[in-house]
Amino acid sequence: PGMIERTYEDTLAWARETTLPDGSRVIDQEWVQLNLARVRSGIARLLERGGNIAWGAIPTHTHQLEAETPRGLADRLLDLWDRLGEEGLSREDVTAHSLLTPATCCLVNPDLTATVENAYAVVREVQEVLVARASG
Repeated sequence: PGMIERTYEDTLAWARETTLPDGSRVIDQEWVQLNLARVRSGIARLLERGGNIAWGAIPTHTHQLEAETPRGLADRLLDLWDRLGEEGLSREDVTAHSLLTPATCCLVNPDLTATVENAYAVVREVQEVLVARASG
């Protein structure tokens, strides 16, 4: 998953797990719910205007890419799209306007461009997994 997706998910997890001095959870605070709703509505407006979301879902750091599988990456994307569906965004709209991309163009790897090129191959493999799951 890309940086924005991870940040959103990490924020949700933190807000669900963190309690305030009065014992209430951060996620239960009105201001937190309002700000999360703004993110969701921003995605909804983008989709309504026919915009696309580029999911930087394929890691480009060598050690991260080596630790992943196309199936695992596809599972995480499907989980995210399901959560967005639970929050009122049509999964069909999200997937119809989704582009899969490497997370970054990371040229700090010891192999320079080899991992980035491999990440593009993994993009195709993840796409194949997603298409197969949608078909069957």
